[in-house]
Amino acid sequence: MSIVVDIAEAVVTELNGESFSIPFTAQRSYLPVYDLREMSELKVTVIPRSVTSTLASREASDELYAVMIGMQKKLEPEELDDVDALVTLMEELGVFLTRRTLSEMPDAQWISNEIDPLFVGELMDKLRQFTSVLTATYRLIH
Repeated sequence: MSIVVDIAEAVVTELNGESFSIPFTAQRSYLPVYDLREMSELKVTVIPRSVTSTLASREASDELYAVMIGMQKKLEPEELDDVDALVTLMEELGVFLTRRTLSEMPDAQWISNEIDPLFVGELMDKLRQFTSVLTATYRLIH
């Protein structure tokens, strides 16, 4: 299996081994598309995103592996508290992954997190669906 896929699987394991303010079961996917009727339950999906290689030395390369953690949930109309709770949960995931060693990929060093977008306004407006994405980047030197 590819390294970025292994890292995505390791992130799924870490997330599913922890308790957060809103319970969920993370899963790995390439295309997190769900029927809107299924979205009353929080969906957390980990997706392999990118691999960036740079020269570390004459004999080694520095590899950056990014995985996206997508969060989706159908909202009840005018439920600002629900949106606040989901934004808080996404921040919790970022804090949880920060400087964390992945038990299934201990050589992958955490580098950064970015939550972008924090929410997709168009989906909230048109579909009443909260969508947020956290990108976590890990480094391996080969």
